[in-house]
Amino acid sequence: MRFAEVDSTNRIALSAELAGEPSGTVIVAGRQTGGVGRRGRTWVSPKGGLYLSIILDGLGDLIDYQKAAIVCGFSALEVMAEYAPDMDFRLKWPNDIYAAGKKICGVLVQTITKGDLSRGAIGIGVNLNIPSAEIPESIRDRATFLAGIVGREISIRDFETKLLRRIGKNLKGDPSTAFANMLPAINERLYGKDRIAEIEVAGKKGRFTILRINPDCSLRVSDENGESNILLAEIL
Repeated sequence: MRFAEVDSTNRIALSAELAGEPSGTVIVAGRQTGGVGRRGRTWVSPKGGLYLSIILDGLGDLIDYQKAAIVCGFSALEVMAEYAPDMDFRLKWPNDIYAAGKKICGVLVQTITKGDLSRGAIGIGVNLNIPSAEIPESIRDRATFLAGIVGREISIRDFETKLLRRIGKNLKGDPSTAFANMLPAINERLYGKDRIAEIEVAGKKGRFTILRINPDCSLRVSDENGESNILLAEIL
């Protein structure tokens, strides 16, 4: 399902109008006017990037959807690495992708439930080509684009085809099993691994050493009090 412009592909994916669409349906937009990131932040989505959402049904609970989202984010990392094999792409917990310390891809999972039924939308936004005039100055030093890394314009449709093919391969079968199988590779590419980072947990900021992502999607960290797991937090 393809649109030139929408407010949010995730909103459309979870709308009543698409309630009859099957799991696996993909919504693609050339531009988003109301894209949303984590904690309700605006995701700038100008023409030149890839913005899509994948509908997934019946994955049990939110952690299962989060596992699927991490697999999708890592799939995007793998495809970008095909274009730029020398770039140090990293997955920033819980599921965004960074290149040389700058954000290049955002992933957001949202869910709805009705009785015993659940539906999720995994939204993926990839910075491909550089629309410099449309990028707010406030984020220009924190975002990067694949075209700038490889030195040429990226075919959005080709990247989309490669990404969906990779996601289909990586998510084949049970997403929880797929996540477990991929977790060692994901942790190898974990942003900030074995480094000290400022992390906000329950509104309080602290400094922790990032160790790994756990099988339940929580983040294993350590500080002067020893090792612990955090689930709802923000790496600053």
